[in-house]
Amino acid sequence: MEEQLTSKLDIDTSKPFKCPVCDKHFSNNSHLQRHLHVHTGEKPHQCQLCGRSFSQHYNLKAHMETHISVKVFRCRICTKEFSKKKELKAHVQTHPKPTSFHCQLCDKDFTKKSYLNQHLRAHTGYKLSYCEICNKGFPNKSDVRKHMRIHTNERPFVCETCSKTFAQKAHLMAHIRTHTGYKPFDCPICGKYFAFKNDLKKHTQTHSGEKPFRCEICGREFTRKDNMSKHVLAHSNASQFDESLRVANNNLVLDIAESTRTPFEHMVCNNQFLSDDQI
Repeated sequence: MEEQLTSKLDIDTSKPFKCPVCDKHFSNNSHLQRHLHVHTGEKPHQCQLCGRSFSQHYNLKAHMETHISVKVFRCRICTKEFSKKKELKAHVQTHPKPTSFHCQLCDKDFTKKSYLNQHLRAHTGYKLSYCEICNKGFPNKSDVRKHMRIHTNERPFVCETCSKTFAQKAHLMAHIRTHTGYKPFDCPICGKYFAFKNDLKKHTQTHSGEKPFRCEICGREFTRKDNMSKHVLAHSNASQFDESLRVANNNLVLDIAESTRTPFEHMVCNNQFLSDDQI
């Protein structure tokens, strides 16, 4: 009996947020709030394309895949692409479990050693191929081909929704999320969803209190680089204002000196006069 009571207390401690309707427990308040939609019938997550609403965000994510006409999920083993994430997961199971080759510098994993070796060139600064136009170096030939589109202005990847074009397929895939509202990256702390991994990384810094961007002028620290850049610009504007004020003060002193100067001097007694008529 004591063991059962202790076990029950452990569960309540790890999941302190209790649903007032069905007594189900949750580890954090955001999960509880999402669960309450089941009881209230509230459907706050609406599809921007067809207007259909859902009580849970993950249901909206699954629904959005029905609108996606392009294949955005790529198999890392054979590069085959799928329009739905669950189709990709089922496909990956058909491959033998790959041997993982791990980069010790940035924690990325690769299925082939040759892919890892190509990746390592980015860390070493080794340049295998160069652009024939601007002579910029790249670790791989494929990177040169992508870079050449800057010179040729080639944009072969077209969005089927708005016809906007892109030089790289990865940029098109990211753009498509602006139409579908697809947000695959969720914060493990508050449950907020993001369309891009970098946005999630910036967001998590608000929870951790990490401020990796430091102003070299005054030492103030920021969680985001764009906020730090705006702050540095304020320093620059202040310096320009101080310089303008200094120049204006100097000009004012010169004007006062010029206005009080007596330019006419008597050749005999050396007395000075404001006009020629006074001599």
